Amino acid sequence: MKTNTGVEYEETIHIKGKMVCPVKQKNGRWTTIMEDYEEDIPDLGREYLMCNKCGWSTYPECMSWCTITKTTKRCEYVADGLR
Repeated sequence: MKTNTGVEYEETIHIKGKMVCPVKQKNGRWTTIMEDYEEDIPDLGREYLMCNKCGWSTYPECMSWCTITKTTKRCEYVADGLR
């Protein structure tokens, strides 16, 4: 399989998480609710989950300008040296 940017991968990582979703109430006001979500992202063996999801072909050079890497968690299996 290929990512949107053309990087090939064979394995996927199953992600479970929570996200905040806006909901319009009957009175016209907006509020937010927490929803569970699950998705499969490519396992490209990269340090950050968002880097695996993005799949940018110039990795790791893209990390110098990408702001996602400064605000996201590292993959546990890379951080623990399991890979």
